[in-house]
Amino acid sequence: MSASPARTVRRLACAALALPVLAACSGLSLEKETPPPCPQVRIDRMTAQAVTFQGEGRDITDMLHKVDLAGYQGDCVYEEDQVVLALVPGFTVEKGPAAGNGTADGSFQYFVAIPSYYPSPAAKEVFGVTFQFPDPVTPRMRVADAPVTLTLPRRPGESLEGLEIYLGLQLTPEQLQYNRQSGVR
Repeated sequence: MSASPARTVRRLACAALALPVLAACSGLSLEKETPPPCPQVRIDRMTAQAVTFQGEGRDITDMLHKVDLAGYQGDCVYEEDQVVLALVPGFTVEKGPAAGNGTADGSFQYFVAIPSYYPSPAAKEVFGVTFQFPDPVTPRMRVADAPVTLTLPRRPGESLEGLEIYLGLQLTPEQLQYNRQSGVR
């Protein structure tokens, strides 16, 4: 059974009246505006590795452990007058020959630095991490630290996309010299 011609005309008229209303609603998007990109986090290759040796020797057989900054996970949230950036750095720790056959443990430090904040104390913060290999046969393991939260001030509407933040291992002068001499990749 088909609709009467009068009923079809009324339906078309109602649909035609509804189009401008629906078109106006399309401007009211329920999707949020895309926030500006997060600040840039950089890892300098010279501070991405720390080797700890036993005694004065610098041969591979004297290595207790090697730590590599393997990367990070991060996200940021733009608020009216600040950007809150959360970073979770990840590390790979490798047991060296000098660690022996026992369960090895140790510690290292890493930093988060914002050069444009220098000379303020907020320009760099150092964090400590301890580790312990689960058993004598595990030669390498991944270690993640707790999230580091940075609260970065900004003017309303300002993007911090160009702000550079550095993440690296806090090296002793000897470790930095070793990295330079060995051509760390």
